[in-house]
Amino acid sequence: MKKLLAIVVLGLLLVGCSSKKETALEKCTDHNYLANKGFQIELIEERAGFEYRVLKNQLKKLKKEEKENWKIYNDYKAENPEDEKYNKLRDIWWQSRRAVTGKSIEISKFIKKTSKEELPILEFDIKIKMTNYYETYRKCEMEYDQTPTAFLKRWNQ
Repeated sequence: MKKLLAIVVLGLLLVGCSSKKETALEKCTDHNYLANKGFQIELIEERAGFEYRVLKNQLKKLKKEEKENWKIYNDYKAENPEDEKYNKLRDIWWQSRRAVTGKSIEISKFIKKTSKEELPILEFDIKIKMTNYYETYRKCEMEYDQTPTAFLKRWNQ
């Protein structure tokens, strides 16, 4: 009977530690995965691809318009250095430049917000199949192997 009780206690202890370890590893991996903008984009393309592509196409059009406005401004200024109309053209170019910057900021915010929303709701079995997530998980696992106590204290919050 004592042996059976010892086996049960030991089994529960192993299961409890295993769960803590896996939870800590997933937290570490999620944190490090989301810290990489390239990985965030990979996740966004996978999970919210249509919205992301729309934003990228809008940015592409704005960049093209900005480039055209810059060329018009420079060409006019070079041909008509005495005419003040180039100030208006410069203002048009600046307006298009601000539009590009604004859209770039919007895309960055979308990437950050959406990736932080999407990653936690994915099941671990799906996340681990993503190559970059898997590689990040392996790095966290190596960190755990080197300092298990410190790792668990850091990530099991």
